[in-house]
Amino acid sequence: MALDLVEEMRSALVDRFTLRLLGQHKLGMGDFTDHRTRGTRLTRKALKVFFEEYEEFLTTPWSAGGKKLSFRSLFRRQAECLARAILGEEKYEAFRWTKDTVWAD
Repeated sequence: MALDLVEEMRSALVDRFTLRLLGQHKLGMGDFTDHRTRGTRLTRKALKVFFEEYEEFLTTPWSAGGKKLSFRSLFRRQAECLARAILGEEKYEAFRWTKDTVWAD
């Protein structure tokens, strides 16, 4: 269920975050190792960069529909909406990305 909640934010969160790391040259080809049996992975040093940048990205404010949000606050809001929907208190409404979404960066 947690992955279903994240799916409505996947393109803006995961895709944007990944492209940002690569575009700002915070991660590059040398930050990956290729293992025959375990696949391609980030090096330990790159993982440290990834998690530091991810934490900052989750808390960076942006606005949607006139409200200031961060991904962290959006996760909480959507989880609370889902809980109320499961309890039958309201209908669940997925977060919608619109042309009015304004990013801080």
